[in-house]
Amino acid sequence: MQKGFKKVSIYIHDVFLTFVKKVIPFLSTHRYMLIVLVISIILYYPDLVHFFAVDDFVWIWNAEHGMSTLSSWVQAFTHINGSGQYRPLSLQFFFWVSYRLFGLNPFGYHLLNFLVFLLSCWFVYKLVLKLTKLPFISAIGAGLFSFSTIHFEHIFWVSAFTETLATLFVVLALYAAVKRQSTLVLLWYLLGLLSNETTIILPALIALYYLIYERLTIKETLKQTWRLWIVLILYMILRLKVFGGLGADQDAFTLVISLPVWTGEIVHSILSSFNLNVHLLNIYNTSRTWKFTVFGLIALGATSLIVGLCVNIKEKTVNWRLILVGVLWFVVGLLPVLPFANDFADYTIAIPLIGVPLMIYGILGNTSYKFLYLVFGISVLCLGLIATFGPYGLYHNDGYRNLAQTDQFAFNQMRKEENSIHAPLRVSIIGPDSAQGLTVLGYIWTAKLINNDSVTTAGYVPNANVTLLYHQKTLSFTLSD
Repeated sequence: MQKGFKKVSIYIHDVFLTFVKKVIPFLSTHRYMLIVLVISIILYYPDLVHFFAVDDFVWIWNAEHGMSTLSSWVQAFTHINGSGQYRPLSLQFFFWVSYRLFGLNPFGYHLLNFLVFLLSCWFVYKLVLKLTKLPFISAIGAGLFSFSTIHFEHIFWVSAFTETLATLFVVLALYAAVKRQSTLVLLWYLLGLLSNETTIILPALIALYYLIYERLTIKETLKQTWRLWIVLILYMILRLKVFGGLGADQDAFTLVISLPVWTGEIVHSILSSFNLNVHLLNIYNTSRTWKFTVFGLIALGATSLIVGLCVNIKEKTVNWRLILVGVLWFVVGLLPVLPFANDFADYTIAIPLIGVPLMIYGILGNTSYKFLYLVFGISVLCLGLIATFGPYGLYHNDGYRNLAQTDQFAFNQMRKEENSIHAPLRVSIIGPDSAQGLTVLGYIWTAKLINNDSVTTAGYVPNANVTLLYHQKTLSFTLSD
């Protein structure tokens, strides 16, 4: 008995020592990135504690009722959905799994979404580390990606998991391409196409990397990417001939072909990537202290970037190829979303944002001046904190956050009503025109989610508050557009 206990003790001791020997060097090597991840958790934690919003209720209902047969699963993977999108992995499958794990507890959905986001940040770090071999600089680059306010909405809004998951697969594909793991690149591309249409641009992005950064010939580049192009062609044939088309024929998904509009969106996207969004610009309406703080941070970040560029030009350490790859990645990465300008939002530019750490490393490439990276990174982080939590910030004035609050109130009231009458709800919904595709849609499916036999009708009155009528009861909600 004692010998057996001694053997177990020795085994546990050996396992513990092996674990320590591996973990301590890992923590030491990647300590800067671990700091970035901790800051990211602090920065985005408020996004994890809100209720569902908008069409989350549609997909939750679909997870409970719409994905109950084999034919419904086949339908999900062979047809575009009701919004004209083909995203079976990041919508139907994600909500099906999440609903069975968490039911109607939104925290679990948010947590899964956030963990995938953190994984994307980690592989952005690994990507830059592969190119630079420098953990400190790689962590700053990953921080520029992680701290951008463009992530606020797709972390907050569960249905925007489509952006989170697609971004992860694109980062993984580029990382695999850098390591010349063509089979993995193909796998991540296939999964990306099942997550979001914006990943169709990946073959072009990978080709640009090979042509510009690695200086491969066109023949060598085609040898590395030909399978991606074949998959893209097959995907487009399926979308057009089998799945139901592109789904871009009405409302927000109407195609907009306009160079001035696209140019404006590109400039807007670049500014938003560095946290210079409309919520930060609202600082004009606040005190002088806030104004000077913001302008000071912008000046500090811009100065560090300009000084770094000048120093590196003088010392001939600017990595022009990587700057070009980063810029082209950003602009070309926007091409799948620019045509849908009516539905353009900051959270749709997560994939192009991967190019930002690359171009910044190319500009500040001299490793003798690490403090320039640090100054620039801290400036961007502080601007993001102000844009999110400061006066008129995202956290206080984001439309989806307000919608989530009213959606939770409406959900609780509907469930209370259903519990009291023990019968399906009869709900009449009146909302402003601007909320047709958002709030009213959410309330209709909220009622169906509480009781699938509920009957709902909807009407629209311009500039009206949203009003719900339950039998003889009336509830009004004030919403921000």
